[in-house]
Amino acid sequence: MLMHMISGVDADLQGRTNKGARLSQNDNSRIEPRPAPTVLVVEDDVLVRVATAADLRDAGYRVIETATAEEARTALETDEPIALVFSDINLPGVWQGTDLARWVRDVAPGVKVILTSSAFHTVAGLKTCDGFVPKPYLTQEVTAGVKRLLGR
Repeated sequence: MLMHMISGVDADLQGRTNKGARLSQNDNSRIEPRPAPTVLVVEDDVLVRVATAADLRDAGYRVIETATAEEARTALETDEPIALVFSDINLPGVWQGTDLARWVRDVAPGVKVILTSSAFHTVAGLKTCDGFVPKPYLTQEVTAGVKRLLGR
């Protein structure tokens, strides 16, 4: 007799039901996967931003992209839980990446920050971040740094 499991009840394909073979609660439990952490990429060079975001997405992260620190602040003030900010230091607008990093430390101290730049920056300017990736970089270097900080 061919048997098929339907909704925790064994039912044969001829329509008869055998109610004695229910799955236990342990056998029927489902483990919900953790949602992927969200990374906020702040970069005014659209080609660099898109490439970096694509590599992070390929690694399994959710990604939000912005071009300025002001846009990043707006993204950080939403209900979307952001685990890490990856930001260029030299950005258009009033705020630079180091300003954004200081603001993140004050407003959301659990959020990790990685900064990047092609220019030399003093150690004092980088004390606001958890990591630094010099430009030019390979997108895989960014992804490796994100994985190291987020443990994923």
